[in-house]
Amino acid sequence: MLQKLIELGKECTGCAVCQNVCPTRCIEMKADEEGFYKPVILNEKCIHCNKCQNVCPQINVLKKNIDNPKCYAVQASDEIREVSSSGGVFSILAEYIFDKGGYVCGATYDPDFKGVSFIMIDDRRDMYKLRGSKYVYAKPGNIYQNVKDKLMQGEYVLFSGTPCQVAGLNNFLNKDYSNLLTVDFLCGGVPSEKVFRLYVNELLKKGTITNISFRNKKYGWDYYGIECVYDDGRTVYRPMKDPYFRAYVKWLDIGKACTNCSFAPTARQGDFSMGDFWQIEKILPEVDTDKGISCLLINNEKAQKVFETTEKWMKYKKSVPLSFLKRHNRMQEKKSVPLAQRRFYYLLDKGMDFSKAVDYSLGWKFDVALTGCWTVKNYGGVLTYYALYNVLKDMGYEVLMVERRTEIPGYDIPKPDLFYENPYPFFDICRIHKNFTDQWELNNRVKCFICGSDQIWNYTYMNDESIKSYTMDYVTDWRKKVAYATSFGANYIKGNENQKNELINLIKRLDHVSVREQDGKKICQDFSISAEWVIDPVFLCDRLVYRKLYEKSKFTEQRDYVFSYFLNPNSNKYGIEKIAEKLQCGYVGTVNADENMLKNYGFSDKSWPYPYIANCKLEQWLNYLVHAKFIVTDSFHAVCFAIIYKIPFVFIQGKMTSEYGFGRIESLLKLLNLMCRIAGTVEEVLNDEQFFEPIDFDLVHTILDKEVERSREWLKNAIESDKNQFN
Repeated sequence: MLQKLIELGKECTGCAVCQNVCPTRCIEMKADEEGFYKPVILNEKCIHCNKCQNVCPQINVLKKNIDNPKCYAVQASDEIREVSSSGGVFSILAEYIFDKGGYVCGATYDPDFKGVSFIMIDDRRDMYKLRGSKYVYAKPGNIYQNVKDKLMQGEYVLFSGTPCQVAGLNNFLNKDYSNLLTVDFLCGGVPSEKVFRLYVNELLKKGTITNISFRNKKYGWDYYGIECVYDDGRTVYRPMKDPYFRAYVKWLDIGKACTNCSFAPTARQGDFSMGDFWQIEKILPEVDTDKGISCLLINNEKAQKVFETTEKWMKYKKSVPLSFLKRHNRMQEKKSVPLAQRRFYYLLDKGMDFSKAVDYSLGWKFDVALTGCWTVKNYGGVLTYYALYNVLKDMGYEVLMVERRTEIPGYDIPKPDLFYENPYPFFDICRIHKNFTDQWELNNRVKCFICGSDQIWNYTYMNDESIKSYTMDYVTDWRKKVAYATSFGANYIKGNENQKNELINLIKRLDHVSVREQDGKKICQDFSISAEWVIDPVFLCDRLVYRKLYEKSKFTEQRDYVFSYFLNPNSNKYGIEKIAEKLQCGYVGTVNADENMLKNYGFSDKSWPYPYIANCKLEQWLNYLVHAKFIVTDSFHAVCFAIIYKIPFVFIQGKMTSEYGFGRIESLLKLLNLMCRIAGTVEEVLNDEQFFEPIDFDLVHTILDKEVERSREWLKNAIESDKNQFN
């Protein structure tokens, strides 16, 4: 069976020897999600001959060369070196084959320059197609069979490729042909075709390409760059800092198979191995490297004999210790894929321009940093930030989630524990910063900083350091600072006089301020701070985002039910079953997810007389809420979602006053003409039929939609104003 071949997965190098050897042509090479070609087996054609597994170089390495090959520094003529990536060794070996009337195999650009494929040539004049490094996967096609056909005809063949491709050819042939010469190069890993295509697409915006030179030496071998030639004669030269080179040297676009290369160390697979001889001036200071110099490994006796024959084409050759080459060129087996690679592909898949994706991935740069208490154990508070994160993403921004700084030991990565699974990609979550100086480094990574929403300016729940961090005291004046729908938690600033003064001064540093409550707007005005009242972020978010979230939880209710959610379960714990009876339906209850807060309320199983869902995860909480027939709550955000999903509700005010947070519900319900849905107690609800009358949600959403549009526009304009570019 083909189990071993299937199990390779990302360990497959894409050498395509399995495709070439298959007698029924049941194997196709197709690009995966990252753009690396892997074999796909058409089971209906497979005869289970196992030839594919037997020739796979990742499973079976059939050829072995010597472990300690001779090493040389080699240069061809200046003319050849000028058009080569390095010292011109490949051209020297090609001359040897052409002199025998043979064929040379190597990689060349596809006609559209969006990929690279293997070809076979028999004319020196076509060498321009094969010269020069192509930093992308080369599609083998049927090259192995073509090579075999020529060898069987007695023709001489030179085959050049990556070590794994040479290994593929060796396994395919399963025989040492005297008329075959193979050369592998010291490979630094193979970028995917997908990444290369996206890069070329950027180049194509300037015109039709007629040639790409990846290692152009216009300014010397040590200062190479990419030269792109267009059909109108224009030439664009991009130096070593070109984004494609940056991605390559940092392994952003290198496949997993290359991280544990079986063919990098000695013994090598090719008769020869070649590459750039970097740092050679350290032991050969007299050699001129301006036009490049190659390293050449003589891996067997056949190669040694050919090498002696080809000396006449060499301008320079010098024996060099193999140990020196190993120190300065990639000949080790293992290398780790950087964490930035996942974000790189993520950004590309989102449609970000190639150059920007490289810059953002390597520099861990973001358009927006969203800071606030997004890891709290409160369903509404967590959903506030989850919504704003997705709104900003929908606007096209890359968002970094930032928590307050803290020096709590072991608290290095923020964890949104209310979720079944973390809804934020790991690369969108910032590590915990220990202090102000530590947090300041974000200025080099983020264009615009946003604080909000929820009660991040409330000293009842936040300490001095948290509020300073949430008000972005660490952000410089040359970075944008925006507050969106933030809240003081009351109709005045809580805290002592020093705290109040400090908070006001911090808010005055912000470039744009918006608040969630009308009370908050008045507070700002009292201190000569211009502030806009905006709608809570949960209203700005597309309902599809919430659906994807709550559908991660199981929902088994087969009946209509009243859904109750109380932040303070002791205040209104009686009579809810009667509301369910009146509506002729069941009952589902949840309570505050914060166990510490529950303890402060004196909550226990005995103090709440109705069944409730213990340790309810946010996805489950939201699932129960959106499917409810009726909602009873003392939660602002539960009301928000009742309105979003057009579910009849009643808000139990209890002892809540403006001083203790009533302003948030009042601001919202006054706007939507829903103040009639506020009751003091559950008993009041039972005694007043108005609470059971239908709500005209069409009218409510007509008002709401206008506020959502206004608030989104305010947020967009605040972010897009001046002072948002990287230096």
